Amino acid sequence: MHGQVGLRIRHLLTDSRKIKHTEGALFFALKGMRFDGHSFIQDLIEKGVRCFIVNRNFELPELKSLSFIRVDDPLAALQKLAKHHREQFDTTVIGITGSNGKTIVKEWLYHILKDNFNIVRSPRSYNSQIGVPLSVWQMKKEHNLAIFEAGISEEGEMNRLQEIIQPCIGIFTNLGSAHDIGFINEQHKLTEKSILFKDADFLVYASEYREADSYFTSNLDLIKIRWGEGEQFKLNIESIISSEDNTIIIASWDGEEYNIEIPFNDKASIENAIHCWVISFMMKVDQLKVKEAMKHLPSLSNRLEMKAGINGCTLIDDSYSNDFQSLEIALDFLNRQNKKDTRTVILSGFEGESERSNIKEQLAELFESYNISRLITVGAMFEELEFPKIECIHYPSTNVLIANISKLHFRNEAILIKGARSYAFEKIGVELSRQSHQTILEIDLQAMAFNYQQYKSRLKPGTKIMAMVKAFAYGSGITEVAGLIEDLKANYLTVAYPDEGVVLREAGIKTPIMVMNSASGDCERMVQFSLEPEIYSIELLKTWAEFLEHKPLQHYPIHLKIDTGMNRLGFKFDDMDVLFEVLKDAVPWVKIASVFSHLASSDNLQHRDFVLKQIERFKKAVAIIDFHFEEGTLKHILNSSGVAQYPEAQMDMVRLGIGMYGVDPSKKIPLQQVLTLKSFISQIKTIQEGETVGYGRSWVAKQETKVAIIGIGYGDGYSRSFSNGKGKVYINGSMAKVIGNVCMDMTMVDVTSIEGVEEGMEVVIFGASPAPDVNDLAKAIDTIAYEVMTGISGRIKRVFISE
Repeated sequence: MHGQVGLRIRHLLTDSRKIKHTEGALFFALKGMRFDGHSFIQDLIEKGVRCFIVNRNFELPELKSLSFIRVDDPLAALQKLAKHHREQFDTTVIGITGSNGKTIVKEWLYHILKDNFNIVRSPRSYNSQIGVPLSVWQMKKEHNLAIFEAGISEEGEMNRLQEIIQPCIGIFTNLGSAHDIGFINEQHKLTEKSILFKDADFLVYASEYREADSYFTSNLDLIKIRWGEGEQFKLNIESIISSEDNTIIIASWDGEEYNIEIPFNDKASIENAIHCWVISFMMKVDQLKVKEAMKHLPSLSNRLEMKAGINGCTLIDDSYSNDFQSLEIALDFLNRQNKKDTRTVILSGFEGESERSNIKEQLAELFESYNISRLITVGAMFEELEFPKIECIHYPSTNVLIANISKLHFRNEAILIKGARSYAFEKIGVELSRQSHQTILEIDLQAMAFNYQQYKSRLKPGTKIMAMVKAFAYGSGITEVAGLIEDLKANYLTVAYPDEGVVLREAGIKTPIMVMNSASGDCERMVQFSLEPEIYSIELLKTWAEFLEHKPLQHYPIHLKIDTGMNRLGFKFDDMDVLFEVLKDAVPWVKIASVFSHLASSDNLQHRDFVLKQIERFKKAVAIIDFHFEEGTLKHILNSSGVAQYPEAQMDMVRLGIGMYGVDPSKKIPLQQVLTLKSFISQIKTIQEGETVGYGRSWVAKQETKVAIIGIGYGDGYSRSFSNGKGKVYINGSMAKVIGNVCMDMTMVDVTSIEGVEEGMEVVIFGASPAPDVNDLAKAIDTIAYEVMTGISGRIKRVFISE
């Protein structure tokens, strides 16, 4: 122990980006494959955090106001603290595990039981070695029911989670192929997952999982509440009747018949609902109330969506569930992903929170900590809600709000739409969304963060990262992506032109920004917005030096581009003498922030000898620059492929571009898909043998053919080169070939052999397997993934998603 003693800890932190409270906060410096929490401690100290759990070999700063506890393993310390906290309560605890459905069962249980119990539950999918202790830490004296989920990916993990959760009632959702990699076989995985129930009193599961049923019967000494078809089961499923929109389930419990209706018809949802139904019987909940709640089970995507709104607004849409916990998660997403100064929350009444006596005080603290400017409430729960620092507006119903929406003058602000399902807040989302056609580009921000960390984990300690967000962030959306990259602590951002940098600064981005292409007339604006120029010619260097001298401004950062063989922009070796003469005169006004070059073919090992020559030329150039000028200037030459192929040349900084977006031309780094382009079927028609399709009549039917017309064309960035079989799309589980010429606004595909195709059905243009991969699309038309991604039209709506 080092520092102050006797401090009361109320908040546990493991993520330096998610700081809401600093007083009473304890930060655990966790170390993983792609991050080390110790590297963020200085930032946390500056933000006001005073208490830390660190590794024994961490060198402590000399500040008396700080408290540090050194341990062998900060993660183990977090888990032990959560275990101790759990042991202070004799609350009924439900523990959920299985291959799939854990989060849905947990959320549906909350939906069904919230009016009967004061419930604490795992936030979203907090079921990991870190997420479970953070979930259990939420337990308080007033809670009389806790619901936690537990997920594992390898042997030994469930032992630790079981000690933390200590469930009285267990639910085993199912046994499937998810997370198979960490286990020898399914039996091994089942054995490990069942450890969660070793001290439980009851276990709920479906009898149809025969292997699990056999194992539980032979190895677990507890009361097994099995459900299935037959009188031998505690819940006897007598009939399941599914229609297009819902399912009616008839069953008997202790010989008495009951029925429920759920708004789903898929097997997984039926199974998850029955698990919840069994728990409701065990908890002796009024079945009339259960029946009503089952009719309104929420559809859970576990994803927050961010999209463009009217009048320059940004919408974060979470309009299908609402309670204090999920509101806090949504506000954190708003805070991290959007940099607009004005923040508005549209809020419905909470689910299951009517008895919480201090809800208004908690909301005041929450909204103040996230700098909310305006609060618009709907429903009786918050009718008289007022906060001194926030503009508060109330409407009795969603329809009344929509009728008055034009009077609210939404403009250039971030809007969080947070409503319980019964309030139909999706209507508000429709009203506030910028109108665009139904083709969308989904950008998975969590996948992008994963990819960033994949590259970071391959860097030497101290190597910095410059993230490329040029060309509208490779077609993704520049401000949203830059906000994520800033949260990930990148050292630099790079744009192609000053206008892109200005957009980022106006969006609140503070990370240093390098501009690759600037002209003599851009100096004033770039200095105004703190944008740093790439200097690639003597003329441009002189222009900047003269401008800064007349300002006057000293030591303005510039970045020197050396041409080592790309033969694009940059200084060649023949320019060096002149460059040094001009730099000597310019040095009072400019400061060399970095020197860099560009590899011509880092992804293709056939050109390895040439790439190595480029690297050597660059090293010679920077040695000369260091000789003439102050050492310590950042040097960088590697791009995404270079990080994978030439790790020895990392130098001071690397530039991450297309790799962050899920494309690794070297195919050496496992990445996640970030971009998914989706459209829809506008119409389906059947044509006869000999008929033609599209302009130019270039495709002729050889037989009766079913044609689907989809709502995307070359005006959206889907190249005309995909015409007549070169392009494929993914519809209802199968590939469909493009037939005829791609039109400006639509494309025709052959769906003759695909069953169940309907008008309005989703079409995936490219995305994660089994849909077409963007690299494969590019190869089909002899281009590269960069061109396909950056060519996606601005009229395509971007939707940003996060778990």
